[in-house]
Amino acid sequence: MISFSTDFPVAAGVTPTDVVALAHKWITGSPHSRISPDQLTMPADELEKLFSSGRETVVSILIQDKTTRCGGVKYSIAESTGVEWTTHIVCNIVSGSLVVSVRVTCEDARAPDRLPPARKPYFVKQILSELGGGMDGDVPVADQAIFLAEGQELAAAALILGKARNRLPIVYVSSSYNGGYAVDPLALSRWVSGTAHVVVEPSRAFSFRLRSATASRNAYGGAIGVYWPESGRQKSYFLGRQITNPRALSMEIARDIRSSLSNRRQIANCSWAFLKEQVSSRRLEKLREQGSAELEEFYSAFGAEIASKELRIEQLEAENAAAHADYFRYRAPQSGTVEGVLAAGLEQDLFEGEILGVVRDALAHYASAVLPGSRREHIVRDLLEANPGSSAAHEKAEEIKAVLRGYKVLDAKSRVKLERLGFEISDDGKHYKAVYMGDGRYTFAISKSSSDVRAGLNLVSDICKQIL
Repeated sequence: MISFSTDFPVAAGVTPTDVVALAHKWITGSPHSRISPDQLTMPADELEKLFSSGRETVVSILIQDKTTRCGGVKYSIAESTGVEWTTHIVCNIVSGSLVVSVRVTCEDARAPDRLPPARKPYFVKQILSELGGGMDGDVPVADQAIFLAEGQELAAAALILGKARNRLPIVYVSSSYNGGYAVDPLALSRWVSGTAHVVVEPSRAFSFRLRSATASRNAYGGAIGVYWPESGRQKSYFLGRQITNPRALSMEIARDIRSSLSNRRQIANCSWAFLKEQVSSRRLEKLREQGSAELEEFYSAFGAEIASKELRIEQLEAENAAAHADYFRYRAPQSGTVEGVLAAGLEQDLFEGEILGVVRDALAHYASAVLPGSRREHIVRDLLEANPGSSAAHEKAEEIKAVLRGYKVLDAKSRVKLERLGFEISDDGKHYKAVYMGDGRYTFAISKSSSDVRAGLNLVSDICKQIL
């Protein structure tokens, strides 16, 4: 069973020798291994070197010639419980960059009901910190979050829409209504390093500007969106009744990403089967060049090449089956995407709980008109009880009323209060123009001076009817 899988480019200048050497360092430095550093040496002319000690086995491969630069390490360790863990670390040149693939499998001869989950190998952290990540398309591979700046909406849209040439998913952390974040972006980036890119938006206003560039596909209002570039799939996560703890939310996101990556097809020439095929073909070619008369040795090398090809076929078939399972799994409803029975439309909340409040108001109005005791009344009442109301709209109205009651002129203090409530104020001829949350559909004219004591309350009424 594949328990963990990822692949990503490493920094320019890193060689297969560097990767294999670091893999040896990871093994010998592990508290679970009894292998000493002097016992693991680099393969030389033999291309492949095997070392076995007790319950541990290490196979190292290194091929660097005129046509190929690749290498890897296969590390297996058997636990006393009968569970065997195998980590495949493979690197090869893909599209001009050295890509490292890390895959962990778990097997148990006892056929238990459930296998233990794999943690992300410490080797992933080591390779990012000691060798450095490369460029995944337009996105740097790192164990740190990418904090966007105001004005980078088009760059954010490219990441969300899958136009940044990246292979790893994008974890987009949106700004909440109070300007904070539902999770700690730095902690989340460490959780998913080597498996995803964490991108953080700078403000709620940024989210509104991003909306038009992404056709409202962007996560917003404190939600975290995970965007898969190759499939176009996306999933949203947020704090709510199901997950109330930021750490638990980060763990849920990391767990889902690892599960999806484990089901994703591996890059063909970054697999262990590919390395074995390269070793077998080179040994066979060497025998041919030598004109060896030892047919037994020839057949042995030939048989190893066939076996490696069969291994690749089995691997591809297993991955194909996993891909089908992943496809059907993601066609099913996802609890992390929405809380309730309605799918989200293109409109976004302009303040926390806005859309839910509108839906509740509509349901409450309908409940008063439907036949008492009918099935429809029971359904509507049940939905109202399952989705508690919010006083946010009423509080907004009271705040607007407090600013504009008795309005005569728009002084600096009142202007600041309106801007904090989400209005963008501009001097537009005879009147001020107030645009709510950057959405031009909600534009209001405010006179520059007024002697009518009712003017302020009339303006409040117009605004609240339109937006609240």
